[in-house]
Order: sequence, then C-alpha cells, then structure tokens
Amino acid sequence: MKKKFPDFKTDDEAEAFVETADLSEYDFTGLVPMRFELKRKDTSISLRLPEELLEAVRIQAKRVGIPYQRFMRWFLYFCNVRFMDFTFLYLRLSMRLHFP
Repeated sequence: MKKKFPDFKTDDEAEAFVETADLSEYDFTGLVPMRFELKRKDTSISLRLPEELLEAVRIQAKRVGIPYQRFMRWFLYFCNVRFMDFTFLYLRLSMRLHFP
C-alpha cells in the first residue's frame, strides 16, 4: 500500500520533501494537476462584448476550472499560436456565425 501524500504549508517544506523522499512510495491518484501563469501581464485592454458571449465564456472557463479572464488569454494565445492566422479564423467564423 502506498503512502498518502503529505500536505505542506510552504514551498520550502515541499521542496525539502521532494529532495529527500522516494516519490515512488507515495500515492498521487488524489492530486490535481495545476497550471501556473508565470509571465507578467503588463498590458490591459478594454473589450466590449455582448452579455451572452461573456456568459458563454464564463461557463466554458468554469468547465475547464480556470478564471474566465485566464481562459480568454489562453484562447487568444491558442488562436495566435495554433492557427497562426487569426484573420483567417475570424473570417471562417464570421461566415458561419453571421457576425456583422
């Protein structure tokens, strides 16, 4: 039987544990993966959205388990990196969804 993973109050406690413990002895099934945003956000924007769209974004963010503003940043990043041409994506969406 594997050991229960201990709780830590500080990062120093966690680091000391990881440096000395044999992690193969511990049960990690109850742990939840976390993602951290480490880059500084030094620019803000003001964006006017229809209430229904903002509510849809909030619902999707809640499903993923992250704050809606982080979800929006992630989506913009994903579109920029994955599609490399946001204009093309916008044109395809606007044709399908009939955006003005």
